[in-house]
Amino acid sequence: LFLSNKIISIGAAIQCWECNSKTDPGCSDPFKGYSLGSVNCSQINDKIDHLQDESEIYLEASICRKTVQTVEEEVRIIRGCGWVQNDEKLKSRDCF
Repeated sequence: LFLSNKIISIGAAIQCWECNSKTDPGCSDPFKGYSLGSVNCSQINDKIDHLQDESEIYLEASICRKTVQTVEEEVRIIRGCGWVQNDEKLKSRDCF
């Protein structure tokens, strides 16, 4: 029997869809999530180096986001994890 003194933290990481309608039509509206997989936002820290604080600790993703943009007259929808600190100024907002 082997016992470890390490504690594994299993947090409440959020799962979000991560897709772009330019490359995956199922990402557009109406959304067809059944054709896509979700990602564990806490496992994609390599994409957010700019959100690392001074102690080299990454912020946890706090929202799933949907971005609608028009590029060269084509509407694109991008879904993914979002990192927004919920400070006092943002607590009363329903939308970011």
